[in-house]
Amino acid sequence: MKRCFIYCRKSSEDKDRQILSLDDQEKICRELASDKGLIVVGIYKESKSAKRPDKRPEFKAMLARIANGEADNVLCWKADRLCRNAKEGGTLIDHVDYNSMLIITPTMDYDRNNSTFLFIEFGMATKFSKDLSDNVKRGMNSKIQMGWMPGLSAGP
Repeated sequence: MKRCFIYCRKSSEDKDRQILSLDDQEKICRELASDKGLIVVGIYKESKSAKRPDKRPEFKAMLARIANGEADNVLCWKADRLCRNAKEGGTLIDHVDYNSMLIITPTMDYDRNNSTFLFIEFGMATKFSKDLSDNVKRGMNSKIQMGWMPGLSAGP
C-alpha cells in the first residue's frame, strides 16, 4: 500500500484569522487518502508564509522524510499550499520527476507526466505573493504622501 504525507498550510500567523483553515485542509486530505487507499504516515501543519525558502520547520521536516523514502505521495488541499518560491518548488518537482513521488490534491494528481503544471501552479503563487507585497507597499506610500500614518484606519 502506498504511503503519504499530508501537508496543510495557511499564510496568516494570526491565531484569530483562518482558525478552521488547517483543520479543514486536514479533513479533506484524510478523506482523499482514504478514497485513494493511501496510508497516512505523517501530517504537517503550519501557519507560515511560503514566500521565502527555508522558513517553515514542518515543511523542512517533511522534505527530509521524503528524501529518506518514508512516503511516496504528498497530499495537500491545493498545490500553492506547498510553496510559493522557486527553490522549494524545484525540490518538490525534482522528487516528482525523478523519484516517482505524486503530489495529490482534490482536483489533480501531479506525476512526472504533468509536473510542468506544478511549475505553473508554483509560479502563479509566487507571482501572487510578489504582487500583493508590491500593492501593499504602494498603498502605504500613498497614505504617507496624503499625510496618513501607516497602520491607522482613519485619515489625517
